[in-house]
Amino acid sequence: MAWIAAAVVATLALPQLGAAGSAPLDDLVSQGSPTEQQQAYAIQRFGFPLFTDTAVVARDPRGLPPGT
Repeated sequence: MAWIAAAVVATLALPQLGAAGSAPLDDLVSQGSPTEQQQAYAIQRFGFPLFTDTAVVARDPRGLPPGT
């Protein structure tokens, strides 16, 4: 019975699938970048943007230099 209550609470408390969305491309890449150009091309060619939003994560176990 506890799992039923947990399922009900999770259904009511957690956000719906797809509700979180994503960051717009402008927040992730600089203007005029190849990614932005590719998105503009996809919109022109297909009428809607394809999945060109990409986040790149830099990692260095010793730490990254300031400003990275």
